[in-house]
Amino acid sequence: MWNNWQDLERTFRTLERQAARSFYDGPAAHVEWPTSTVSSDDTGFVLELEVPGVREQDLQITVENGVLTVRGERSFEAPPGYRVQLQERPFGKFKRAFRLSNNVDTEAVSAALKDGVLTVRLPKRAEAQARQISVKVS
Repeated sequence: MWNNWQDLERTFRTLERQAARSFYDGPAAHVEWPTSTVSSDDTGFVLELEVPGVREQDLQITVENGVLTVRGERSFEAPPGYRVQLQERPFGKFKRAFRLSNNVDTEAVSAALKDGVLTVRLPKRAEAQARQISVKVS
């Protein structure tokens, strides 16, 4: 019987979160997973996605028609003999898409996975990078 109450409580918490999302229209109403940060400098952009528990072989990154798409999957299994009592970490398949600037050199995009953070480097095309122009005195 205790398990039924826990299941019911978990269902109510899920419904409360979904209801809050539908009534709240602010920026925190819905957070995409995995969360991301985009930074830039004169040479390009860096996209960082938090993907703890996602293995390299479970990630796919593509660039097509000016859109960078990151797909992946985080698996979850309770330890043998245990049942999940609380599940706050998202798991399953995910997909994030980012429209790229026309200045990005799509042939030079690179990615690395370290400590649960996927870092995608998006360099600017050479002609789009800022450069210093010297002035000659005549």
